[in-house]
Formats: sequence, C-alpha cells, structure tokens
Amino acid sequence: MFELDEVKEYLRIDGDEENNLVTSLILMATELVEDILRRKMTEFETIPETVRQAVLLTVATLYENRQGGKEGLNTADLIDLIRRMTFAYRKEAF
Repeated sequence: MFELDEVKEYLRIDGDEENNLVTSLILMATELVEDILRRKMTEFETIPETVRQAVLLTVATLYENRQGGKEGLNTADLIDLIRRMTFAYRKEAF
C-alpha cells in the first residue's frame, strides 16, 4: 500500500539507517488515518490521492516530531487536518 521507498523519498531520506523507524511510522499513520476514516485502506479499489497525502503528511509529522522538543507534537491539530482532508471519504459510522 505505502512502500518504504516511496515514503523515504517523500521524507527525503537517503540510506537505510532509519528503515525500521519509517516502517513503524507508516503503520502508525495508516492506522490513524483508517481510524479517522472509519474504514480500512483495503476497502478502496484505488486509494484517493487526498487519503494518500493524509497518510504521507502524518508520517512526515510523526517523523519530524519524533524527538519531542519545546512545543511537542500537537496531535489535535494533526487529527483535525486529517479529518478535513479525508472528510469526503469518511464513513458516518463503523
């Protein structure tokens, strides 16, 4: 669904040192977007580009904020953005 090489290119990562981290972030981001969509990615014949970008954006956000920092990760803003991006594909209920 989301290939490691594709995501590494999106993140502009060279080398293989962070493959395990990126793979884990892909799984986390996919689960988060699926939870917001209230559907599995496998339900789409072709994943809509907006949904793909929501997953990639989530991976990038998690990757960039993996160390924490002063401000930390504002998950409420991230979730709100994903909801707005994927609203058209979201099921009303599980």
